[in-house]
Amino acid sequence: MSKKSSSKTSIGGKSSTNDLTPEQIKSLKAELYQLAKNNLKPLPMEPDFATCDDTLTRFLVARNYVRQIGFDREGRPVMYACFAQCQTLKNSPDDVICHMVYLIEHAKRSIQTSVNNMIFIIDCTGFTLSCCNLKIGKKFIHTFANCYPEVLYQFILINHSRLFHSIWRTIKCFIDPNTVKKVKLLRKDKFYSLFNKMFNNETVQWLLDEITLNQKDLTEIQLKFWQYNTIQSNIHDPRGTQQYIQQYIEPLNKLLQLNKQWNKLDYHNLSINVHMPHPNIMDCINHTLKLTNIKQLYNEMNINLHNNEQINENTTEISDESEE
Repeated sequence: MSKKSSSKTSIGGKSSTNDLTPEQIKSLKAELYQLAKNNLKPLPMEPDFATCDDTLTRFLVARNYVRQIGFDREGRPVMYACFAQCQTLKNSPDDVICHMVYLIEHAKRSIQTSVNNMIFIIDCTGFTLSCCNLKIGKKFIHTFANCYPEVLYQFILINHSRLFHSIWRTIKCFIDPNTVKKVKLLRKDKFYSLFNKMFNNETVQWLLDEITLNQKDLTEIQLKFWQYNTIQSNIHDPRGTQQYIQQYIEPLNKLLQLNKQWNKLDYHNLSINVHMPHPNIMDCINHTLKLTNIKQLYNEMNINLHNNEQINENTTEISDESEE
């Protein structure tokens, strides 16, 4: 593996592939190859993209801050992301697409009603020039339009700046008009009312709390949203709503506890139809997440290591018509 590939880290400092033995890497790639081959629809212009060696390698080391947090009133999965929680500025467009394919495929497994689409809420708080990668935006939306045209119900952007408006005006020229119609840039007074229409009280409150907590001076809990301390049950849980956690995270914890002969939960011991949450949450469940320093570029705050945490060799960094 090239030095360039092995130097990447994942969110939260999960060890990069150069921390694994060649046999482990080969096994993980073989498992991921079979999963991609059996479940992912080939891209029209790049039929081998999902199963090629480069993609599999990037997926094993790439993580993103987008995660499923609950459902709307009709049972649609709801994805949330905030730029202020972003832990890396080094993701390539392909890294982002791999992460999104993982989320979408697993979100489908959580749907328990007749709906077949989902909602994305992107909080632009913390969006800086360092985040401006037009290739990521274009490839992200093109992937939806070409491979998941029926999946996107609504793409909601909040707390956006004039900078983001300029970027959006550039990107939307390359996007299918039907997809553009699903993208909404909402001002604060608008998204409050929309949330109340789309979500139940628990989900509305979770979103409002999460948005508020991500505005400035993010706590360690918010930065490491995948690593909530269940002992502190009286505070906001950034992993998602209680409904989502009780249905899809806690059962996995209990399953691993009941089957102590399993080293971890993966596709070998879980049904292919079982929903799995954000990869870093899965790593926490499996006790395989390696922690490191995190640096939030948005408000220049550093989070120091606890005594029982180890330092990786790499330290991750945090780095119109549709407006209403």
